[in-house]
Amino acid sequence: KLVTCLRRGGYGNYREVVMANIVTMKRNGKTRYYIRITSNGKKGYVQGFSTTSKKEALAKKKEVEKDVVSNRNSNSITIVKPEIETFPGTSVKNYFENYIHENKYKWASTTIKHYTKFVKVWLEFCEKNNLMLLSEVKAIHIDSFKNLLFQKSFKTNNVNHYIKFVKSVFRRAFEYDVVTYDLAKKIKLERVKDSTQTKPFDPKMLDEVISLINSKYSWYLPCFTFGIYTGMREGEIAALRWDWINFNDNVIVIPASLTKARYERVVPIHPKLLEILQNIQRFDDGFVFRNSKNTPITACVISHTFTKIKKKLSLPKEIKFHSLRSTFITKAIKSSGNIVAVQKIVGHRSLEVTQRYVDSFLEDKITAMNSLSF
Repeated sequence: KLVTCLRRGGYGNYREVVMANIVTMKRNGKTRYYIRITSNGKKGYVQGFSTTSKKEALAKKKEVEKDVVSNRNSNSITIVKPEIETFPGTSVKNYFENYIHENKYKWASTTIKHYTKFVKVWLEFCEKNNLMLLSEVKAIHIDSFKNLLFQKSFKTNNVNHYIKFVKSVFRRAFEYDVVTYDLAKKIKLERVKDSTQTKPFDPKMLDEVISLINSKYSWYLPCFTFGIYTGMREGEIAALRWDWINFNDNVIVIPASLTKARYERVVPIHPKLLEILQNIQRFDDGFVFRNSKNTPITACVISHTFTKIKKKLSLPKEIKFHSLRSTFITKAIKSSGNIVAVQKIVGHRSLEVTQRYVDSFLEDKITAMNSLSF
């Protein structure tokens, strides 16, 4: 259904018309031009006009400016309500509701109910701020919405969960050319203040974990070993494909789209990992690691399985699957002394991040020295 953008408030005698602008949108790979009118804070598109010619759009803009905008200083002008409408599916309400409807067969019933309640809160916020179209939502509105959730006593993790949902909707809208800019890139999550910082494994603890994995979670051993010898994150390990592995140069090339720093990363393959890769069966889907049901593993499965292992062994709170990354970094820096090379392998944006791991084991050395007594 087409939703009238200027449905709020009537049109009649106005003393001011602000401006007419040319708006571009991509449709089926082609750039189309539309005319948007802003009148007393209300926005909309001239109905029935769209073109692929920029010259035609400029001519139409001049025509609109001549007929309406140029008369804004007159004492009293009568402006006929422009027949302005949104494009199909681009209203905030329709698009978010359709997004949930399209995923109802993928999500559990509880998930659908959960997101449906959240969307109601989001739509109420949009109505209060007069945000009718997806194209009208900006990053500043998302920040305001986050503040609203915090005022309602939402925890940081819950706020980030909802904001991730909003990002996924806007990312899809951009990919399908519903909006002309990728708002998802500008939406930032809140930093979670974790009271339990991740710490590396000690040798004894690592042996206990590997022993339990060998006895009860044998399918889990390959991806766990990869975490030890590469420092790769859960998502990177789960997404690992055979075509990322160069057996001639013995390296793994992780695409930029998957890395946190958003640049391609090259990770050398340890000899122990080569042995593991040679014994893994290949499937048509191209993914390297499988779960207990012999389907491609996910980052959630990797994380949840380690949580089970952690409970059985009563490991400290500071120990997580991400601790393998910390263990790899500290061991690699201690053995090689080349902090720049380690930074490139693990994919830190700056050397300062890698330097934190150096500082951590320097503190351990100082503590050990201070504890000496003769």
